[in-house]
Amino acid sequence: MVLRGGVQFFSQDPRDPDTRNLAYKFDLIGTDGQILHFDGHKIIDSTMAFSARRTWKATTTLYVTITRPDKSRVATGILHIGGGDFLREMQGFGPSGAPGVLQQLASMKRFLLNFTLQTGKYFFFPFQALSNGEVSIRSNSPKVRPSKVVMLTADDGAQTTMHCWSPRLSNPKLPPLLFVPGASVDHQIFALPTIDTNAVEFFLGKGFNVYVVTHRVGRTEIAKSGYTIYDARLDVKAAMEYVRDDSRQPQMYCVAHCAGSVALSMGLLDGTIPAGWIKGLTASQGKRNVFHHCQQCVSGGGGDKDRGI
Repeated sequence: MVLRGGVQFFSQDPRDPDTRNLAYKFDLIGTDGQILHFDGHKIIDSTMAFSARRTWKATTTLYVTITRPDKSRVATGILHIGGGDFLREMQGFGPSGAPGVLQQLASMKRFLLNFTLQTGKYFFFPFQALSNGEVSIRSNSPKVRPSKVVMLTADDGAQTTMHCWSPRLSNPKLPPLLFVPGASVDHQIFALPTIDTNAVEFFLGKGFNVYVVTHRVGRTEIAKSGYTIYDARLDVKAAMEYVRDDSRQPQMYCVAHCAGSVALSMGLLDGTIPAGWIKGLTASQGKRNVFHHCQQCVSGGGGDKDRGI
């Protein structure tokens, strides 16, 4: 017998931002007088897309855990709701204290309309607009904040941002270091707040001036405009121009990742980015990593002294 409890429709799943739960939580008393807690949930996610069968399965499959008051587990299982059960469930809808047929039908209509709209979002999930979630992160060690954040303007007028860090003890013999991240990420991929020493902090400790550009196919509002990775080569060029002017050095080391390495490569290949601006290059795409001496490629020079990073 159910004592007390409640139902939460389409609540946020803490494990996945793109998933919703239909949660059923209540206390019950067994035939032996034992108090138990019933915790059940249905999973509503993108696997339902364009499939009536998977949508029905998701909305009629209940994952159940039954526990004692001390949180010890009694049983786990899966309950499947049949078509007849669903119809009987609908007949039970209605406002308390108003058993009239019209009121019952009105309540059922409101519920089914809302239920259909919510599940419809996941049935047509591929058509939903992408969004960037804001995550609050706690770190055991304080992170080094950028000394400045600058706005870059590319040759085609597109504007992007770049974060800049200056070391406490700068080494004038070291060239500046430019990081180019991949698609759908920003400067934080190299300045992670979740680890004790991230990439930016490591190279700051070595005396490098560090720059991280967030190009137009990264985690930025301008990405909504439909630019390509080829277009992003112009942002990399603008970043390099700024680094050369800001550091007053003609060459730099460059670490490019994923789509950033593709944009940089395109810029080098079509001549948009002069290879002579780069003293050393580390680029990664998938599982392949390449270290290249651009100066050696251009002039036949370079040598082991260029292996600074």
